[in-house]
Amino acid sequence: MKLFNVIHDALEEHLPKVADEADRQEALVYLRGLKTLLATVAEPEDTNLVQFEHRLTQRRIDKAIHEKRQRQLSAARDCVKAYGIKEFGDLVYADDDGFRKA
Repeated sequence: MKLFNVIHDALEEHLPKVADEADRQEALVYLRGLKTLLATVAEPEDTNLVQFEHRLTQRRIDKAIHEKRQRQLSAARDCVKAYGIKEFGDLVYADDDGFRKA
């Protein structure tokens, strides 16, 4: 990033000396691109940044995936337990009072 900072400063210092308008506009395109790049990339020395270790982030992601899969499996088990469907689409389970084996 230091290289981009040096190029940005040099271009910004050289820009007032450019006489041709077409060359000036082309240089402005590069200058704006460098300003955008420098604004979006964080410096590793910046003290306002919180550095997360990869393994901590990965552990949180794995835990969230595991919980989501457990909920999906639980919902699938509840759906499979049904013995039938009533006339209005309600599921009939073996422990329902209205269900009697013939």
